[in-house]
Amino acid sequence: MEKACKGMSAKRIEVLVSSTCNNNCYFCCDRVARSEYLRFNSYFLARYGAVFLDRPNFLKQVENATRVSDILFTGGEPTLNDNLTDFIAVAKERGYRKIALQTNGRRLCYIDYCFRLLENGLNHVHVALHGSTRKYHDHITRSPGSFFQVVRGLENMKFLKKNFDFKMSVNFVINRLNIRNIGPYIDFVLSKGFADEIVFKTLMYCGNVKAYQHNLLVSLLEVAKEFKAAVRLCEGSNRMVTDRIRILNMPLCLLNEYEHYAEKNKGIPSYLSGNSVKPMKRCSDFLKRKDCKYCCFDLECCGIDRGYIKMNGWDEFVPAG
Repeated sequence: MEKACKGMSAKRIEVLVSSTCNNNCYFCCDRVARSEYLRFNSYFLARYGAVFLDRPNFLKQVENATRVSDILFTGGEPTLNDNLTDFIAVAKERGYRKIALQTNGRRLCYIDYCFRLLENGLNHVHVALHGSTRKYHDHITRSPGSFFQVVRGLENMKFLKKNFDFKMSVNFVINRLNIRNIGPYIDFVLSKGFADEIVFKTLMYCGNVKAYQHNLLVSLLEVAKEFKAAVRLCEGSNRMVTDRIRILNMPLCLLNEYEHYAEKNKGIPSYLSGNSVKPMKRCSDFLKRKDCKYCCFDLECCGIDRGYIKMNGWDEFVPAG
């Protein structure tokens, strides 16, 4: 018997400010498979008459978010919306404690833009970087030159650390195209001093992944093996990585003594939509089966993506004692 993992975070809202993107990542969960469009493009066009959220509609939506301390601006690619810096200023005025941005990082290559984001109140930045070289990153994003733009952006943000107090993280989606790059990637980011935190994510089985699954899919057992080997090398070199590396959407039973690197189950984030705050559902459900209740990590574990189970089954998952 399988059950969907439920829950909703009341502390953070996610604001979709753009329904377009200047990358076309193989594994994008928001992309209509093999299409130039994102899933919520038609919603934006119907509601706002444009691919970007504007100030009046943002103000209408944010009025409905009460008892919320954190806000994340996302998309699509949010930095393509020229209203973003204004939205951040509004969020600061309204007293949000954590004002975050999820971005592919390409527009951060312009330091004056980085300065405006931070000056207006941005204090957490999550940048997608899917490899330690352009060979990996540009191939995955299918956007030639994007690696150098992101690296320049990270250098700009590092430089601005002396002027502003903010947190930086880099995000790496693990798939068959870059799984052997986990160790070199950690070395690259740490040696450059680009981020306070490195976040690894497993695939979400929707969007482009359905179209390119044969190029992308890798077992979670293999992901766990590669991740643990890379972290073990870091620990062996006396690097302080325990508080600087996380892995998301990974069942804890596979991590075997490295479970402290996994993000525990925080439930489903909420997002602003029309006149209400709703659960953010951007991927398939995460499931648990009956045997999961015997696992010592049951309450903390996120479960396994329904799409993954549909393709691979339950055999690799054994409850931890």
